[in-house]
Amino acid sequence: MKNNYMTKITVLEDKVRRGFFSDDYGIHKFVYAIFSGDERIKFSYNLKDGGDLIILAYHSCEAQPMEGVTIMTKELSFPKLGSQIAFRLDGNPSVNKARSNKRYIPASDEAKEQWLLSKDLGLEIHSVEFEQVDCRTGKGICIPLYRYSGRAIVKDAEKLQQAMITGVGRGKAFGAGMLLIQLLGA
Repeated sequence: MKNNYMTKITVLEDKVRRGFFSDDYGIHKFVYAIFSGDERIKFSYNLKDGGDLIILAYHSCEAQPMEGVTIMTKELSFPKLGSQIAFRLDGNPSVNKARSNKRYIPASDEAKEQWLLSKDLGLEIHSVEFEQVDCRTGKGICIPLYRYSGRAIVKDAEKLQQAMITGVGRGKAFGAGMLLIQLLGA
């Protein structure tokens, strides 16, 4: 298995202002250019108050340097069975409409929470909160993102590792689905 890394990319404000990232498709192309050759890359992004674009990426190949961009990379270590973690996921909790090919975001909070609980993440989730944080757009499409955060215990380390590497749910091309974790004290 290849090594897996997490990289924080900060794109300076002037690049954002010049329209380099006029929509989410531009951000997608930019990330794939930095990590060319990595089909498994997963990323999430947001704009800081100052206008800088912050991109977090899980990947298995080296990042290509680029002018006006700072890149900080570290090798990932995955939690072991029984570890207590805090998690964050910017997800698109869309579900299939009955007898239809169309997808929608459930209206009830219970259904939005159930979307997360139905994912096989290898976690025993003890607490979860969520709120809508963004609506990513591109070519006339709006992908609503909800930020899920909470605490859990690792029940299947391999499933958790797979969820971290492949992402969770739909909207990954728009930066959704990246599962971030932090180990908590014993």
